[in-house]
Amino acid sequence: MKLALLIAYIPPYRIPLFKELSSKVGDVKFLLSIPMEPNRKWVADYSDLNVEIQKSLMIPYIWRHPKGFSEVLYMHFPYNTIRELWNYSPDVIISVEMGFRTLQVLIYKFLKPKAKLIIWASISEHTELGRGWVRRFLRKFFLLFADAVLVNGESGARYIQQFGYSKDRIVKVPYTTDFSIFQYAPMIEGCNCQRKILYVGRLEQRKGLLALIQIVKELCNENDDISVEFVLAGSGPLEFEIKEIHLPENFTIQLMGDVVFSKLPAIYRDAQIFVFPTLADEWGMVVSEAMAIGRPVLGSLYSQAVEELVTDGVNGWVFKPDDLQWMKEKVKDALFSSSDKLRTLGESARESVQRHSPEFASDQMVLAINKVCGNEP
Repeated sequence: MKLALLIAYIPPYRIPLFKELSSKVGDVKFLLSIPMEPNRKWVADYSDLNVEIQKSLMIPYIWRHPKGFSEVLYMHFPYNTIRELWNYSPDVIISVEMGFRTLQVLIYKFLKPKAKLIIWASISEHTELGRGWVRRFLRKFFLLFADAVLVNGESGARYIQQFGYSKDRIVKVPYTTDFSIFQYAPMIEGCNCQRKILYVGRLEQRKGLLALIQIVKELCNENDDISVEFVLAGSGPLEFEIKEIHLPENFTIQLMGDVVFSKLPAIYRDAQIFVFPTLADEWGMVVSEAMAIGRPVLGSLYSQAVEELVTDGVNGWVFKPDDLQWMKEKVKDALFSSSDKLRTLGESARESVQRHSPEFASDQMVLAINKVCGNEP
């Protein structure tokens, strides 16, 4: 069979999954709207995947979320999708998101009714808060024609079911990457009064970093017997504001700037606790990466990765970043945990993420393909 997968761009952590999928399906063509979005520092590298860059328009827009942050995102309008699909003639089409590219797939599906459509809804209930009625109406319309839907986790599944979509046709495909490069590393020994915490990602409002920094600052002011080093690997509009924060002597912040993907494992290994205080994330691949290396996660439940993978007190700590008292309690628990406890939590974190391999995720995608093709055992 022939499979077409339509997506805006391919981040490097998706390559292992797509290679697994290609090996299992046989004939897969990836139709991309753009090599890479402007706010991403990754280098476009498609390995040996069959990739076609479409003719496309890109329009920036501002995403305003009810939690008070705003962010510049991009809408893509690949306008030659129908022609590309006609020339390739796929049996199954996986289209990411429910926008212009999926609208063109519906037109193609009208012209070739035997073609099956799987919508990949990379969303969560929290990321979709505040969406207007027009977008909700369009999503309900698209779902009428979807033979199956892929989601990241339970939150995404619950969101799709709000539109009356059958649970039986929803398949969970968690974010994944090649965990072999994020091999487990024992916790670096250190005294219980020194803590090194790490954040990896964009330095922007949505990530909730300023509130976390303020809480750590308060705890360091209240407890001069502890020393905290906060490493931030990434860049973004908050960089200057973070540099200007006045810190107590027992709290330091190291801004590393952007780090190439291949060097991330060493940065994770050098930390004791990974933090992810996001105000909204459909997943949070960095959470999975940190856990694979064996680092406990202090994370926001507004990340679907934290909701799915982190169990409070077992492999990390969870909180809601808009509940500052809850957040402060969990940050304090993390910073004042003994080295032995951090080691135990880290080992549990590694075990928690092991099944989320590219092999497992690609098997889930093949399961969805078999569902729509009537090839279920």
